[in-house]
Amino acid sequence: KADLVITTGGISVGEEDHVKPAVMALGGETLFSGVAIKPGKPVSVGRIGKAHWLGLPGNPVSAFVTWQVFGLALIRALSGEGPAPTRRHVVTAGPIRRKPGRCELRPATLAGFDGHGREIVSFEDATHSARVGLLSPADGLMFLPADVESLPAGALVEFQPFCQS
Repeated sequence: KADLVITTGGISVGEEDHVKPAVMALGGETLFSGVAIKPGKPVSVGRIGKAHWLGLPGNPVSAFVTWQVFGLALIRALSGEGPAPTRRHVVTAGPIRRKPGRCELRPATLAGFDGHGREIVSFEDATHSARVGLLSPADGLMFLPADVESLPAGALVEFQPFCQS
């Protein structure tokens, strides 16, 4: 009788993938599983009967990030609300070096404005899917393109706030 079923963990590939077989055993279906983002690659979306199913990863930061991107959008759509908080462009406080391949969503903190009036974000040097302490000071997520290995300080990136201000 639920509109939405949310699970956390057990959706990785291989022997640790316990949730998708359980969803299938209930007559459910997977609409997609696995996305090219870091953290949060194994996120899954499907249906169980008339209910929507959102399978979040088990690592806490991965679960939080995928909830921000997929979960809130799904909740807003199911409740008839408008779109989630709008992404905007911000500039980076420092340079970024990363491994390209997947879009990376890093927690970031608003740190003021530059001389041109653009918002600046500060951030950690890497995303760690188990370091939840990095989430409490963060104001939102910055999106680093999949094909980018490095960005200089002052680079323009997308930013999705955790709440609309």
